[in-house]
Amino acid sequence: MAQPNDDIMKLKQEIFAKAAAGLASQNWERSLSCNICSYRGPLGLKCAIGHLIPDDRYSADIENKTVFHKVVAEAIPELDRFAGTVPLALAQFLRDLQHAHDFSISPFGLHQKFKEIAFLIDFPFDFPAPVN
Repeated sequence: MAQPNDDIMKLKQEIFAKAAAGLASQNWERSLSCNICSYRGPLGLKCAIGHLIPDDRYSADIENKTVFHKVVAEAIPELDRFAGTVPLALAQFLRDLQHAHDFSISPFGLHQKFKEIAFLIDFPFDFPAPVN
């Protein structure tokens, strides 16, 4: 029988893969609106967490709120199973993904941060580096 920590680790890996694939698909470009990180930005760019939020759950009301805010957590389908009470370790992991996006100054820096996070969650990192 799977232990709760095993379930959380598998969920972290699933979330990581989705966010990293989304960022890689946009060449690791950050989603910025008026120089502020956003879940949905111009030109269809999304932040790491934005890639977890389907269009039918997105609302401009979540902008400028962190992943610790209830309205953001409710927009992420992978968190539905927790009925509003996201385990702290998972919430902190989502915050780490958000910070990697928000505080990286270049696509190469964001790619490197995600490579470091992959190592911490024992996840193979085979996402392509940004192309100039």
